[in-house]
Amino acid sequence: MNHGRCLIYLCVGVLGEIIVMTILTDCFRNNWNHLFVLKSTDKRSVSQELSFLKRDVLKKPSLSLKQRFTKQKEELKQMYTCLLDQQANIAQHKTLRDCNLKGRVNFLLNELETISQDVLSPEMDGLAEKLRMYTAKKFYDKQNPKDCRHANVLQCAIDWMCGYGCFLRHYITCFNIGISLNRTVLITTRRSGVAFNSMHKPISESCENVSLSCNHVLSADTEKATLENERCVIFRMKMRPPADQFYLSYSVPRDIFPLIFAFNSEPLAWWNGQITSFIMRPQKWLENVIKHKEETALIKRPIVGVHIRADKEKNKIYPISHYMAFVEQWWIRYEQQQQLAGKHISSIVRRLYIATDKSWVVPQVRKDYPNYHITHDEKSTNHSSPTKRKEMEGAVGFVTDVHALSKCDFVVCGFTSHVCQAVFHLMQSHYTDASDRMVSVSGNYNPELTSPITSNRYVAAMDHVASPKSGELNMTRGDALLVFDIPQFARYSLPGKGYYWVNNTVSGEIGSVPSYKIKPFLRTNSVPFL
Repeated sequence: MNHGRCLIYLCVGVLGEIIVMTILTDCFRNNWNHLFVLKSTDKRSVSQELSFLKRDVLKKPSLSLKQRFTKQKEELKQMYTCLLDQQANIAQHKTLRDCNLKGRVNFLLNELETISQDVLSPEMDGLAEKLRMYTAKKFYDKQNPKDCRHANVLQCAIDWMCGYGCFLRHYITCFNIGISLNRTVLITTRRSGVAFNSMHKPISESCENVSLSCNHVLSADTEKATLENERCVIFRMKMRPPADQFYLSYSVPRDIFPLIFAFNSEPLAWWNGQITSFIMRPQKWLENVIKHKEETALIKRPIVGVHIRADKEKNKIYPISHYMAFVEQWWIRYEQQQQLAGKHISSIVRRLYIATDKSWVVPQVRKDYPNYHITHDEKSTNHSSPTKRKEMEGAVGFVTDVHALSKCDFVVCGFTSHVCQAVFHLMQSHYTDASDRMVSVSGNYNPELTSPITSNRYVAAMDHVASPKSGELNMTRGDALLVFDIPQFARYSLPGKGYYWVNNTVSGEIGSVPSYKIKPFLRTNSVPFL
């Protein structure tokens, strides 16, 4: 796998994004302007309106925006030609030609962002906001039946001591299972842990003080007919959720999936984000603490957030320079955007909010990067040590850091951390699509990642024939793949370099495949939501 091939794959991926963005741009410019022009006398329900939107969103678009698209396509062609020249020069031991790839890729990414903001944002923001409001109301109604004793209930039992991030993940898992079974979710805990209920509003107000008799335990062998006849079933929360069963633990309702995918490139993350927002609704005292922290930490915008954590087992962290490389790239792109818009960049202050569990991190960043204005919460750092994480102060620090980071314009963290997962989820409730507002230094988005499950499910989008002695893997379009993306493995996925390390479940072979040739397995359930 040489450097030139990786860069070629990068260009192909960027070209694909430009084509998709151009199609969507034209679709909104020419066909969908009427979607959100609703008359004041329109008495359609939100559910009916979303159904109409779904119908229109799926219309086949046409192509346009020739001028802009042609410039971007020409730029990519020139980059590709330069890369081919570089390969030829390497083969002939000649001096390499400078392709200025870094600057040109930044330019193309800025162009894509500009198209999105100029043309797509108004319609997409409206669709996302309506779906957010509708989803929140559906969650509240389902969680608060008129008579809890006669409602279909899923009672989740969490039976071990757990820190806040661990509890939150289990709550999200239970909620997903409950929705896929069309049941009201209740949570019970037998062992002490973080005071989750004292920090957040009840997930069910009408069932809060109701005693239910649940005897049937949900398992992999449970038949659908049994579930239909049982008012209350118990699910004992284990570290590995039953994701391969008919009650998918992480899945999006099938009827709203196309709507979410119209404005968000990570539908499952958006869905889990709405669940997280519902679960994490703070009690009044916690709401005040969160608000105070945001007012003091996020003084002015724009601001970039960084979460730097130590590995729980090895007590080591990625080099700070690894995090800061992404921070620097974001600020370079932001300043370029301001210049292209005709603004002066001399007055721009590079602001950085740091959340960390190591007290030496912030002084080190201040020393190595003196051109940044840095804010952080020293109390959260002190209370995030292994001995205090499961106490109330540690939980409050977790929550306030997550909220502060989620309000940043861009975040650098690692998806192997509960904090990073929670931040990404909450960002989905603040932004129409938070996918471009976060980068992970460890692992890809996978709600199961922090459990013993070591792989994320993908599907081969294209055939691939492995190059000889390359360590690559043959695959056929449609093959089910397990992608290894945990850094503790000797070999794991490096999407930034253009490859994923996978297990092809059809052939049983393990190897690497180009990242642009695979796509996430999109999990949906058949429970009606609209």
